[in-house]
Amino acid sequence: MKVIITTIGILCGAVAMLFNPTPSNQTNSIRKNGMEVTWAYENNRVQFEMKAPTTGWIAIGFNEADQLKNTYLIMGRVANNLVTVKEHFVVEPGDYRSIGTFGAPVLVDAIEGTENKEGTVIKFSLPMEAIDAYRKSLEPGTHYTLLMAFSLEDDFQHHSVMRTQTTIQL
Repeated sequence: MKVIITTIGILCGAVAMLFNPTPSNQTNSIRKNGMEVTWAYENNRVQFEMKAPTTGWIAIGFNEADQLKNTYLIMGRVANNLVTVKEHFVVEPGDYRSIGTFGAPVLVDAIEGTENKEGTVIKFSLPMEAIDAYRKSLEPGTHYTLLMAFSLEDDFQHHSVMRTQTTIQL
């Protein structure tokens, strides 16, 4: 009898995993050129953490192609002890606009951040599902070119001192 109950329990757990594809206990990360990005899934949202050796802004972006055009760009900063995270869409290189200018709602949430002489850490969450053409689906297993960048200044219009990209699987 114990074997049957154990087997049924294992099968139920496997079925539950099939219908809940967002593992909440798995954390992924990538580190490149002094910057680190970490992400984990919880309640249909992706929890992100960005770290960089700067007291300026930090950014990540997602694109299907190896280019800036059409990148879903998320920029964050800690300025005057206030943490700000903004969603942008890159129309063309050098022309990135706030998601709000396209009439899209702000979906970034759970914003936190710290800054000290060693650098900046910013945390936030985004929904997994893209609700418009300016965002990307952030579901597990999705492949993207990940843009990683940071600046020495808090002004989002200031150029990056480091910008790189790499291919990732969420």
